[in-house]
Amino acid sequence: MNSNRSWLIVLVLVLPGLVFTGCRGGAEEQTLTEPESGFSMTIPTGWKIGRPDWSGRKKYVPAAKARNCFASADQSYPLGAVRTFPLSDSSSLAEYVHLPGGLHGQLVSEQPVLVCGYEAIEVIGTGFGEDKTAVKGIYRYIHKDNRVIVASFLTTAEQFAELEPVFRQSLGTITFEPAKNK
Repeated sequence: MNSNRSWLIVLVLVLPGLVFTGCRGGAEEQTLTEPESGFSMTIPTGWKIGRPDWSGRKKYVPAAKARNCFASADQSYPLGAVRTFPLSDSSSLAEYVHLPGGLHGQLVSEQPVLVCGYEAIEVIGTGFGEDKTAVKGIYRYIHKDNRVIVASFLTTAEQFAELEPVFRQSLGTITFEPAKNK
């Protein structure tokens, strides 16, 4: 009876740890960063940090300090990015989001959100990408100090519904460390 009880204790204590470890898939998490603002975000599992290589046919190549991430090196979509833009003292975040020629293309929806205590607006947008491919993306415009940090994911319009939960999971990992001055 004691040996059965010991095995039960081992199963109760060890098995959940093994299951939890297995859920992570053993894949190393990668983080997209923007050091000047202190921004960081975990990218989707299996994706790579990289930058576009515009020589010849567009493809993505691994690059340690890039501000882009991609799922496939030889396909344009899906992709992710973080960009920082100045915000003048006379502009609000809402005005910035509605500027003509915004990153998100045609506005489908928008909603105010808080990201790490900072004012933000989440936008779903559509447009046309390479070779006039219909695209759809999710963008988080975050107001921090005198800048706007835009974290975004973009894919083909037909893939968006399937990938939106993956994009939202990554966007949910956004954190800000103290900014590193240039």
